[in-house]
Amino acid sequence: MSSKTIVGRHSWSKTVLILAIVSLCCFMFAGVALAGGGQLNIIPDLNNPNPKDSVKASHTYDYVFDAEGFTGVDVQSLYQDPQDLFITFPTVASGDATDQFDLTPATGRTVPVKVTVSGVVYNMQIVPTIDNANHRAIFDFQSANLTKTGWVDRIEILGLRVKNTHIPSDSYKIEFSHYQPFLFTIYKSIRVVETVGEITIDSPKTCANIKAGGSFEVKGRVIGTCNKPWDYTSWPVKIEILDKKGRPAIIPVQNVCPTYTEDGRPIGEEMKPVCTSAVVGATETTFTATLKMPGYPYKYNGVWTNDYVIKASTVEVKDAYSIPVGVAPAESIEDYADTTLVGCPIGDSYAYLGIRHWFCDFTCDDIKASRAIALSLPETIHMIPAEPVKLRMVCPPAEIKLNAPVELTICLTDKYCNDAPAVKQEKIDLAALQDDNGGNMAGIFYDAAGNQISHVYVPIGQSCVTVVFRPTLVGPIVIEARAENLTSTPSEIVKAICFTKVIDGDQMSLDLIAKVTDENGDPRAGWPVKGAYWIMPVGATQDYKVHVEITDCNGNFYNDLNKNGMYDVGEEVATWGLDPGNIQFGAKGPYRGHNICNPWDTVPHVFCTTKQHIWIYPNISIQRCKTDHGYLEPVINYPDCLRVKVVVEGPAGTTIMTVEGDTKNFVNPVELMRSLNAEAWQTLSTPKTLAGTGDLKFLIGDSYLAALTYRNGKWDQLLPGEELQPLYCYYVKMKQPKMPGETSEECYWNAAYIFDRATDPSQMIPPVRTLGIGWQAVGMAVQDAVKKHNEDPLWQQQDYLYRALGTICKCCKIVYNPGFPKVENPHYPNLDRTRLGNLANFQTVAVSQGTSGAWWDDPYAVVYNGDNYWVYLCETQDLAANVGLEVVDP
Repeated sequence: MSSKTIVGRHSWSKTVLILAIVSLCCFMFAGVALAGGGQLNIIPDLNNPNPKDSVKASHTYDYVFDAEGFTGVDVQSLYQDPQDLFITFPTVASGDATDQFDLTPATGRTVPVKVTVSGVVYNMQIVPTIDNANHRAIFDFQSANLTKTGWVDRIEILGLRVKNTHIPSDSYKIEFSHYQPFLFTIYKSIRVVETVGEITIDSPKTCANIKAGGSFEVKGRVIGTCNKPWDYTSWPVKIEILDKKGRPAIIPVQNVCPTYTEDGRPIGEEMKPVCTSAVVGATETTFTATLKMPGYPYKYNGVWTNDYVIKASTVEVKDAYSIPVGVAPAESIEDYADTTLVGCPIGDSYAYLGIRHWFCDFTCDDIKASRAIALSLPETIHMIPAEPVKLRMVCPPAEIKLNAPVELTICLTDKYCNDAPAVKQEKIDLAALQDDNGGNMAGIFYDAAGNQISHVYVPIGQSCVTVVFRPTLVGPIVIEARAENLTSTPSEIVKAICFTKVIDGDQMSLDLIAKVTDENGDPRAGWPVKGAYWIMPVGATQDYKVHVEITDCNGNFYNDLNKNGMYDVGEEVATWGLDPGNIQFGAKGPYRGHNICNPWDTVPHVFCTTKQHIWIYPNISIQRCKTDHGYLEPVINYPDCLRVKVVVEGPAGTTIMTVEGDTKNFVNPVELMRSLNAEAWQTLSTPKTLAGTGDLKFLIGDSYLAALTYRNGKWDQLLPGEELQPLYCYYVKMKQPKMPGETSEECYWNAAYIFDRATDPSQMIPPVRTLGIGWQAVGMAVQDAVKKHNEDPLWQQQDYLYRALGTICKCCKIVYNPGFPKVENPHYPNLDRTRLGNLANFQTVAVSQGTSGAWWDDPYAVVYNGDNYWVYLCETQDLAANVGLEVVDP
C-alpha cells in the first residue's frame, strides 16, 4: 500500500484542501452540486437479508451497511487518507461504559467490502481498526484493489460484528461517513428492543412418570439476556401438552375406552394450552401451572407409545404489544448458535425466525395475535396407568369347538382402559354359563399346570393373567370374570363378559410349540418341537395306546419324496419321543413317525390322564455343495413344515380318536456365516458354544487340513472332536477345493454357525477367559448392537471395540487385527491370501493409552463375531464375553 500521511480527524491534507477549494469554485461558478448525498440500509441478519430496523438488546450481530445513491464522489477521494471510512455507533447517554455498543468482537476480524465504481464492483478484505472508546470502526480502503478513475455508486460493508447495548431505545442513530465529511456523511437509525433470552421447564423433566388423567405441576423460569432474570412481572407464559407428532393431546374421559383414527390418534376433544404469568422473585423469575396428564396411548411411527411432550412459550420482545403484527427483531449470532430446533405447534400459523425463535400464534390472556415467540426445549413425560378400577377380558373367537381349550387373558385396567398393575393381590372369580338363562355350567377353567380352577389371582405389580377354558356344552355361552372391592366403593363388583358360541368339535386337542425360534417366532429347523395333546372331556376312560404319525406338510413320510429333491433316500422326516432330557440340535427320538416295514411305535396313555407331552425331532442334514457362485456352500436340508397326527388306540388296536396339527414353517437354523478362502491359513472364532458336536468339523466339515489355537502363551494343535470355546482364536489351514479344473483362487468355503441352547438359567451366563501378560489372541463374543453399519446380520454381527474388550481395557495397550485390510464383501472374500477372513476395518487400535485417539476414536472401532485379534496386556486380566447362550424351557 502506498505511503499516507496520518492526520487528525478534522485536519485536511494539502491535496485534499486544494481539491475541496476547486470543487467549491466549481460549485460557485458552474452550478454543479457538491459531492455526497446517498442513503444507507442496515441489515443485521445475514441469513435474512431483508432490511430490519429492530435488533435485540445485548445480542451480537454481523451488521451489513449498504450505502448507495452517492452524487459526485470521485473514487480517488475515497483513499487519499489512511482513515477512509468511519462507522460510528452512538453513545448511550443513560448508561456508563459497560452499557455502550461494544465493537470489540470486530477486533482482528476480516470484513468483506465491496465498492461499486461506475457500475463495476471491486472487492476488498479489510481488517478495521476498532476505536471502542468512541464506538467506531475505521476502514482503510485498499487502493491497489480499486480503479483510479470513476464515480462511486455504492459501498457495502459485509459483516461488522457488534454487540448491542442492553439499554433499549426506539432510535439509535448510526453514522456512516468518510474521513473528509464533505464527501458523505449518512445516518441510519436502528431500534434496540429488550428480549427474553431463554424460557426453561425445570419440572417435570424428561422421563418423569405421571399417572393417566392425573394433575401435575409445571415449573419453569423466564430468563433475560446476559443470563439475568426477566424483570417484568405478569409476563405471559403458555404451556402445552402435545404428542410426539406435535399435535395437542386429547382430553381423557373417565370410564370411556378410546376410539382411534386410522393413524392411531385417540378421537376426542383436544387439550387447550394453559396460560399463566411469570412472577419476579428476588433472584429469578418463575412460572407455575397445573396441567392434566392425558389418559390414552397413541401411535407414533407405527408403534404405540405413552410418551407426551411439554412445551412452554412466551412473548420474546418486551414491547411486543406495540410491535405491529408481522414485525420481529432480527436473529442474532447467539440465536443461530443454539442448534436445538423447536417449532410452533402444528396448526399454528407461523414463520421461521431462528433456531429457537419463531413467529407463532400466541393466544393467552389479552394477547391474541401472532408474535415473536421464545420457546423452551421440550420435556418428554411418560404416562403410566392409574389405579386399577375395572376388568377387561381378551375374548375367544365368535365360535369355539367343544372340548377344545382356548386361552383367556383377564386384565386389570384404570378408568381410561389402560392395563394397570395390581397394588394388592386381586382375586378374579371365573364362570361360564349357557346363554339361555338356564344357568347350566358351560365349561371348565384350568391354570397353567392343567389344574381345574374356579378363580385366579393377579399378583402385585402384574396387570394380566391367562387361564385356559375348555367348553363342555354346545350352543351360545357367556364367560364372566368378576372382582370385588377393586374400586374405592366397598363391596362393589366389577366384571368383564365375553359372548361366544360352542360348536361340535374333536374329542382331542393338540398344541405344537417350537422352543428354538428366530426373532420372528418361527421355528429353527433341526431343533425339537414340544407338543401336548388333550383327551377330553374327562380324560382317558381306560388305558389307551398312542402312536404319532409324522409327515411333511405334503404328506410324505420320507425326505426323498420332498419337492426339493435334495434329501437322502430313505431318511424319515422326523422321529418322536416323550422326554427329551436336554434339548439338542439334530437329535433323534426313540420312536418312528411311520409304520412302513414295521408296526407303529406306541406309548401308553393311562386311565384318567387328560394331558400328555410329546416331543417331535425334525430330521436335518448338512451337505457342502458347489453353487453357481463358485464356492462351497453348506446346504441345510429340512422339511418345510411337519404335519403331526396323534392317534389313540383302543385295546383291540382300533382308532378311538385322533387330532392333527401342523408346525409353523421351519427357517434356516444357521445364525452366523463366515467365508474362508480355500488353500490358505484362515482365522475364526465363535461367540458362543456350538450345537451338535460343537467341534470344528461341525462348523466347517472336512474342509481343513490343520487347526491351531494360541492359549496359555503357546500354540496348541486342536485335537479331533475338541469343542470350540468362545473368546479363543483358531487358525485353520483350509483344503484345496475338490472340483477338478478349479484353483484356490476360484473357490472358498463357508462356515455355518449353529449355536447351542441352555435349558437352565445357570448355563446362560457369558463365559470368562483369563489372559496373561503380553500378546494374547482373542476371539469376539459380542451382541449385534451396531445396527447402523449392519447390512446383513447373518454375515455381520458387530459391536464397538470398547464393549467387546470392556473388562480388559484397563490394561489393554494395543489391539492388532492380523486380517487387515477388511474383507470388502463378507459373502465373497477378497482373493488376497493375507486377509485371513477378518471383517474389521482397522489394523491397530489403542483403548487405554491416554491419547485423544484412544479416548475418542479407537473405542468406536467396529469388531465382528467370528473375527480374531491380538491384544497386548500389561497385567493379567479377565476377558468377559458380551453374549451368552439363549435359554429355552424344556
